[in-house]
Amino acid sequence: MNFFQMKAFIEVAQAASISKAAQNLHLTQPAVSQQLQALEKCLGYQLLTRSNKGVRLTEYGNIFYSYAQSFITLWEKRETLDIQKQL
Repeated sequence: MNFFQMKAFIEVAQAASISKAAQNLHLTQPAVSQQLQALEKCLGYQLLTRSNKGVRLTEYGNIFYSYAQSFITLWEKRETLDIQKQL
């Protein structure tokens, strides 16, 4: 599991669409799909239910979403502090 996989997952969850998330992340749809598949394989759980109408979070997806958001927020705060130290 890595930062980019979690970031892609959060974006997909918020957009409720892999295609829209890909646009927001400036990536291709297959690239985002690969990130999601790798994340699900690493965790051993299906996080999203995919359909032609978009995606929905599974029960595990809802749980992981809150943890992923917290992690990304902490990571971004840490990066901000690192930049401030360098100034």
